[in-house]
Amino acid sequence: MMLVAKRLLEPDHELPAGFPQGSMDYMEEDFIPAVDITETDEEYRIQADVPGVDKAQIDVEFQDDVLTISGERKIVNADEIRKTHLRERSNGAFRRGFRFHDADGARIRATCENGVLEVIVPKKQDAVTRHIDIEYQGV
Repeated sequence: MMLVAKRLLEPDHELPAGFPQGSMDYMEEDFIPAVDITETDEEYRIQADVPGVDKAQIDVEFQDDVLTISGERKIVNADEIRKTHLRERSNGAFRRGFRFHDADGARIRATCENGVLEVIVPKKQDAVTRHIDIEYQGV
């Protein structure tokens, strides 16, 4: 499944018009945050699962129409004397990038609560759909 997701979201892959173009660019593939992207007429909302990632280890940048979320989840064994029998929690560096052609980069904001990073990407004012009232004359 990871290979399918990677192939669908490569920068050269064309998604439907208006859908944010994305790419997955991993430094290590041990920890890959799951991401949801939703859209309204005014903004995009990105939610990334980053449980156990210290906020000082998360970086959100916007450059050349690309929003990049990167960071690192470190799992430290406090007791090196114990033998590990099972390890299901992943760790490592990650980097996710998504292209938004109609984003207003100056107004992007991010919050992190309960292990979920939420990034709000407002659309440029000229890209927002606006309803135009029709004036009826003479009838």
